[in-house]
Amino acid sequence: MGLVEYRRKRDFRVTAEPRGGARRRRKQLSFVVQKHAASHLHYDFRLELEGVLKSWAVPKGPSLDPAVKRLAMQVEDHPLEYGDFEGIIPQGEYGGGTVLLWDRGTWEPVADGAEGYRNGSLKFVLHGEKLQGGWMLVRRGGKHAEPDERHWFLFKERDQFASAKTEITETAPFSVSTGRDLPEIAQQARRVWGPDGESSGKRTSNSRRTLPARTTTRSAAKREAAKRTPAIARSTSGSAEITRHSTAGSREKPAAKKESRLGSNDESAGVQVAGVTVSHPDKVLYSEAGITKLDLAHYYEQVAEWMLPQVENRLISLVRCPSGRGTKCFFQKHPADGTPANLRRFKVSEKRKTEEYLTVDDLAGLVSLVQMGVLEIHVWGSQADQVEKPDRLILDLDPDPTVEWRHVVAAAKEVRQLLEELGLVSFVKTTGGKGLHVVVPIARRIGWVEAK
Repeated sequence: MGLVEYRRKRDFRVTAEPRGGARRRRKQLSFVVQKHAASHLHYDFRLELEGVLKSWAVPKGPSLDPAVKRLAMQVEDHPLEYGDFEGIIPQGEYGGGTVLLWDRGTWEPVADGAEGYRNGSLKFVLHGEKLQGGWMLVRRGGKHAEPDERHWFLFKERDQFASAKTEITETAPFSVSTGRDLPEIAQQARRVWGPDGESSGKRTSNSRRTLPARTTTRSAAKREAAKRTPAIARSTSGSAEITRHSTAGSREKPAAKKESRLGSNDESAGVQVAGVTVSHPDKVLYSEAGITKLDLAHYYEQVAEWMLPQVENRLISLVRCPSGRGTKCFFQKHPADGTPANLRRFKVSEKRKTEEYLTVDDLAGLVSLVQMGVLEIHVWGSQADQVEKPDRLILDLDPDPTVEWRHVVAAAKEVRQLLEELGLVSFVKTTGGKGLHVVVPIARRIGWVEAK
């Protein structure tokens, strides 16, 4: 791999990371583990091999328990000088954050190290200040893996240095170089980066190609809102459903508002909700639960504070069932004649033409959807101002009808755990009567093809 990728990702006029140069071959091979608080906390595991430090990002760090296999994502090779680096990478630069020298020492392969690395099965012995004894790095797929496979697993061999009781990352958190912890190193920013105490460097290239876990402030706020969301309309495949219970700890519901009926002698009389006239308010939309059009409008009125952060400024596609669930429904992507003015229109350039889509900005927009007989709201994974830069990845768990619900929940938990090992934060959303969405907020830096 060499240092080409390493150098391409960094602006050495801004960052103090070593550029890397020629080094004499040493009799003993070095290794280093650096605790790295970047967009997410992880441990960079590096082994000297073929003149560079072969490197893996281990989200949870090494474990002394032989039964625990830790995910290790291979990253670009680093120069040997990087083994001494402890300090701060400026925010905005690749890997921006604080770096702590967590462990260091020498290592020796059990057999031919270069061959084991190429075959995806590297067995070795560490002689470090914290990590010692036999270890293994195994690539997913082994020697038959695809050329771009980056998933490896790091685990401890069973020997006198193994321990199922000791979580070494918790019991030994300090730097082997200075004895400091991450906050103490972070406080040295003024000394390291100059009189203003911080770096003003900005990334101008799009060289970072991994999916970042860090989200924008807006996305973080939406994720926080999602944690508080009471049960809301769940929709998929024409099976929209409403549950009436509230989530423990959710905010108090606003006081009921007086309804203003227009022409009260007529059963089709409209009712004002959030300034929108809801006609035929007594029309039943969900016959199995007896939920009317007005019930749905009032429901949106109560949950708007939690729901709007999930839909506002996102293009939406709709499933409309004017006569209620179980009757004739149709899918609508673009505005048509009679589309309420409360729904904002947004133009999107497609392959051969420009099309208009709809977005919802406020409660009036939500109620307008009710007036249209909308029972499903499908939102895009990007925001309307940058439709080609997704800020959410959505993993759709769509089980066969014979699969029990408890298995769907277990699957969602497993997906979440894997994402956490990759350093990605996720949350779950209901999607209908049978499935779940595991949603991963990401920074808006990549396109749809790479996201997929």
